[in-house]
Amino acid sequence: MKKTIILLLLTMTLLAACSGKTEEAPTAEPAAEATAVPVIEPTAATGDDGTLPADITTQLDDFLQAQVYAEGSDPSVTAPGLVLLVDTPDGRYLQAAGVSSLEEGTPMQVDDRLEIGSNSKSFTIVLLMQLQEEGVLSLDDPLSKWLPEQAAAIPNGDQMTLHQLAQHTSGIWDYGDPIIGEAAADPDKLETGYTPEELVQYAIDNGTPDFAPGEEGQWNYSNTGYILLGMVIEAASGEKLGDLYQSRIFDPLGMESAVFIEGVPAAGEITDGYWWTDDGQETNTTNWNVSQGWAAGGLAMTAEDLLTYAKALSAGELFKDPDSLTQMLMFDPNGMSGAMPYGLALIDFSQAGAPGYWGHEGQTAGFQSLWYTNPDTETTVVGLSNSASYQAFLFLNVASMLTPEAATEETAVDETDNEETAVDPQSLYVDEDGNYCAFIDPAYPKPEPQYDSKRLRNLSLFNVEIDAHLQGRGDELDQILAGKNILEIQELMDEGTLTSRELVIHYLARIESFDVDKLNSVLEINPEVLNIADALDAERQAGTVRGPMHGIPVLLKDNIATGDQLHTAAGSYALKDWQADRDAFLVQQLRDAGAIILGKANLSEWANWMDTCMPNGFSTMGGQTRNPYGPFDVSGSSSGSAASVAADLTAVSIGSETQGSIISPASNNSVVGLKTSRGLVSRDYVIPLLPWQDVPGPIGRNVTDVAVLLSAMTGVDANDPATQDAADLAGTDFTQFLTPEAVDGLRVGIPIHTDEWIEQQIIDFGVAEDQSDTVRQLYQSQNDGLRTAGEKLATFGIEIVEVPATDVPTNIDAITALEYGFKEAINQFLAELGDQVSVASLEEIIALNNEDLANRAPYGQGHLEESQNPTLTAEQYDEIKAGNQETAVTQLNNLFAQHNIDVIISDVNQTYAPAGFPALTIPAGYDATGMPVGFVFVGPYLSEPHLLAVGHAFEQAFPVRIAPDLEATMQLIEALEK
Repeated sequence: MKKTIILLLLTMTLLAACSGKTEEAPTAEPAAEATAVPVIEPTAATGDDGTLPADITTQLDDFLQAQVYAEGSDPSVTAPGLVLLVDTPDGRYLQAAGVSSLEEGTPMQVDDRLEIGSNSKSFTIVLLMQLQEEGVLSLDDPLSKWLPEQAAAIPNGDQMTLHQLAQHTSGIWDYGDPIIGEAAADPDKLETGYTPEELVQYAIDNGTPDFAPGEEGQWNYSNTGYILLGMVIEAASGEKLGDLYQSRIFDPLGMESAVFIEGVPAAGEITDGYWWTDDGQETNTTNWNVSQGWAAGGLAMTAEDLLTYAKALSAGELFKDPDSLTQMLMFDPNGMSGAMPYGLALIDFSQAGAPGYWGHEGQTAGFQSLWYTNPDTETTVVGLSNSASYQAFLFLNVASMLTPEAATEETAVDETDNEETAVDPQSLYVDEDGNYCAFIDPAYPKPEPQYDSKRLRNLSLFNVEIDAHLQGRGDELDQILAGKNILEIQELMDEGTLTSRELVIHYLARIESFDVDKLNSVLEINPEVLNIADALDAERQAGTVRGPMHGIPVLLKDNIATGDQLHTAAGSYALKDWQADRDAFLVQQLRDAGAIILGKANLSEWANWMDTCMPNGFSTMGGQTRNPYGPFDVSGSSSGSAASVAADLTAVSIGSETQGSIISPASNNSVVGLKTSRGLVSRDYVIPLLPWQDVPGPIGRNVTDVAVLLSAMTGVDANDPATQDAADLAGTDFTQFLTPEAVDGLRVGIPIHTDEWIEQQIIDFGVAEDQSDTVRQLYQSQNDGLRTAGEKLATFGIEIVEVPATDVPTNIDAITALEYGFKEAINQFLAELGDQVSVASLEEIIALNNEDLANRAPYGQGHLEESQNPTLTAEQYDEIKAGNQETAVTQLNNLFAQHNIDVIISDVNQTYAPAGFPALTIPAGYDATGMPVGFVFVGPYLSEPHLLAVGHAFEQAFPVRIAPDLEATMQLIEALEK
C-alpha cells in the first residue's frame, strides 16, 4: 500500500541517470553475524513441473538466504522471513527462509499467509474492469456519477474520472504515507480502524491536490484514489468489496488462502509483521488494522495463491474481453517519475532490471511483496516478506538469474525463411483498429503507424539545383556555414561569398538527405522559395538590404497561416487543403524584413491536443518527428521547429507555445527557444489552442539568431489587441542587448534547496538512513550546478542572488481549461474562415476523422472528443482563466520583487505561461546518454531585453552546444525500416 520504498528506488534511479550509469536492482549483502535471531535454512519444496537447472537453484538459494535478518543487519535489505516462488516452463522454485515470528523463532513456511499491500490494487482494478465489461460502469465515468457527495467535497473531485483514479493521474492527495507513518511511530495507533469514508475525509482534511486531474505529464501515486474506486465498485454493484473479491476472483481461481482483512487480523490469520524505525528499533506490527488499506491494500495470501492470480491475469482468464487486460497494460511513461511506467495497478519493470516483466509491488505496516511476470517466456516470480522496511524491489534481481533461452528458441522467427510470419514491430503498439497505447511502447526514435495520409514531401521541383549543389559547392558551403550565426551569414552575402539562392539550396539538400521520411521535421517546402531568393539577391545587388533577416530562410510551424501556395493545417487531416487567403501578421512582418519563408515545420498535431496516446512530434500530415541527437523524445508541440534548426535544415524557425511548447522541444533538441511575452508577437491567423496563453516565438541555434528573428516579428496589430500592451517593445532591435553593458548590474536568481528543506524531504518520504546521504548529494549536486552557473555569470558583472527553491511558484494547471477553451477557440477560428475550409466546427472535424480513423487520426482523437463534450460550464471556464492568470502574475511578481531580481534561472513550473511572461531556454550540455539538456530563464512581463542579455552571457560562459551526429541518427532511423 505504501510507496516509500518506491520513492527511494526512484531517487537512486535519478542519481544513476545523473551519473550516466544504469542502476540495477540492488543486491543484498549477507546478513551480519549474530546469534540473537535463528538463521533458518530454506525449507525444501518443489513444484510438479520439474526442477530448475542446478546453477540457478543455487543462485536462488544464496540470494534468499543472504536476505534473512539477523540482529544488527540492515533491515532495508533483510527481513525476518521470506518466501520466493519462481515458475517457468522448465521448472519451479518454491522456498522459504527465516522466521515468521522473531519472538518465537518459528520457521517461515512456503504456505504461510502474508499481507500483499498494494498488490491488492490490481485485484480492485480487475473488479472494475469486469463491471465495465458488463456495462455497469465505465472507466470514463466521472467520480461524481457514483459518489456525488465525496466528489463535491474533494478538491477537483468534480473533474476526476475513474480512469484517472486508477492510473494515479487524478492529483488527489495520498493519505497512505501519513497514516502508516503515524502507526509506525506510535504503536498505539496500529489498531486504529477506519471506514473508507474516513480515509477519504482524512485526505481532504490533511492534504491538497498534487495537480489538476489529467494534467499533462503529471503522475503521483495515491492510495486515496483506490479507496474511492472500492467505494465506486460497491455503489455500482450493490455488493460488498470483500464478497466481490471472493466470488469473482478467489473462488473461480481456487485461491483458498486469499482473504480480505477489514480490521485487525485474527490470531494466526497471518504471520507476524515488522517495521524498523530509522534509529534501528523493531516494532511488531501484526496488530495493524488492515482497514487502513482496504481497496488499496487489504489482501493477504500465500505465494502460491498470488502466483495463481498472476498467471490467470497474464493469460486474460479473469476477463471476457481481451481489451480489458490491454487497458490495464497501457503504461503511462510518467508513472513512478518515469523510472517505471505505470498502467492500471500494474508496473512495467523493464527499466528497473527486469526487461519484459510487469507486475506490482506492495507494502503495509508490516510486510513487503512483489510479483512480476513475462508472458512471452511464461515466467512468473513472487516474493513475500514480513518486514515493511525491506526493499521488495530486491526480488527483481531474480530476473537476471533466470535463463529463458528455451522459450526464446521456441518462439524465435527465422526472417529469411518465414518472412510472412515475422512479427511486425507495428503490432507492438498499434492494434488492429489503428489505436495506439498497447502495453509495449516503442522506444525512440519512434516508428510511424501504418497509415496513408502523410503529406508527400516532393523536392523534385528542385532536383536540378540540389544535384548541381552537391556536385559543386556543397562541401565548401558546409564548411563555410558551419557554426555561423545570421549576422555572420549576412557578412558572407554582403561580401559576395554567398547568395540567398545558394543558402536556400544548401538547406534543401540537407532536407532531402536527412529529413524526408527520416527526421520528418519539415512538413512542406514553399514551391516559390527560389524565386523569392532570387528577388532578394537582386535587391542586394541593387544596394538594398532590408535588415539582418534579408535573404534568410525561415520555417514556420504548421499552425501559422501564409497567403501563398503553402498549406496551413496544424498537422491535421481536416485542414490539409487549406491555403490561407493572406499572411498572418507575423509572417508579413518577416516578409517585409526580407525573410524567406522556406516552408512549414511539423508539429504535434493540433499543438499536442489530439490524444493522450499520440507521441510528441507526430501529426497526421507530417508523420513522426525525430530528435537529431539520437534516441530521445523530440518533445512538443513545436517539435519540427526545434528539430529542423538543430539539424541545420534552416537558419531559424518560428514555433508557438501554450505551455512549454517552445521551451521543452528547444531544450530537448539543444537549441535556443524564446517563449515571448503575450502581445509582443501577434497571434493573428495562428490556429489557436488556448488563446489567452498562446504566443508565437523564435527558435535558433544561438541567442544572436533568436534576437535577430525576434526583431523582425514584433509590431502592433489591430487584429490582436494584446499587441497594444507590448507596444513599448514593438520594432525593437534586440541585438543591442547582446553586449557586456546590457548585463552589467542585472540581478539573476538561482533557486537553491536549503539544508532544512532537504532534511524535511528525507523525513517526509521515509528515506532509509543508509540512503539519506545519497539523497542529500542529489540535491546538493543540483545546487552546485546552479552555483557554478552563477559564478560564471558573475564574471560578466551580473549579481547572483540565491533564492530558496520553496519560493518558486508551483505549477498552475492548464489542462482543465483546454477542454473548454480549445473548442471555443477553434470553432470561432473556423467560423471566421468560412468557406475557405471544408469543416465548420470541432464536431465536424471529429466526424471527418471518424470516417477513416486509422488514416486520419492513427492514435485516436481523445482530446478533441473531450473538448467537444467539456465538463466545464462557460462560467467555470471564465473563473479558471481569470484565476490562473491572476495567480500566476501575482506569484511571479512577488518572487521577483521579494528577492529584487531581474531574471531567475528556473522554469518556475511553467507559471510563466498563464502569466503571459517570457521564458528563454539555452543549451546547457548533454547528459550521460547524449540527450540535450537546457537551462530555462524567466523574467517579468516584457523582460525580453534582460532575458536575451543574460542568455547571451550564459552562452558565452558555457559554449557547450555541439552539432548533432546526423549520420549516426540516420542509422537509428534506418533500423526502424528493417
